[in-house]
Amino acid sequence: MSSTRIPIVASFAVYLVPLAGPHAVWLLGETLVQELTRPGGRDPRWITADVGLALAAQVALGALVAWSMRARMRSWSGWQSRRP
Repeated sequence: MSSTRIPIVASFAVYLVPLAGPHAVWLLGETLVQELTRPGGRDPRWITADVGLALAAQVALGALVAWSMRARMRSWSGWQSRRP
């Protein structure tokens, strides 16, 4: 995989975050699908806020993974160049 695909794929892990309620645990992705497909469920503003928060978390996680991979690649290439 290329260095840009790994952060993109890893960013989808956000949808596996568990949401704990008083009597059960749901995944974020499962909850979003239920909100988007249930007719007349919640207020559209809440649904928009939930989707926006999930997308912001996905972008943040992708950026964090990309940054950590770039830092690791720099340290790996520096380690190889210092090798005798």
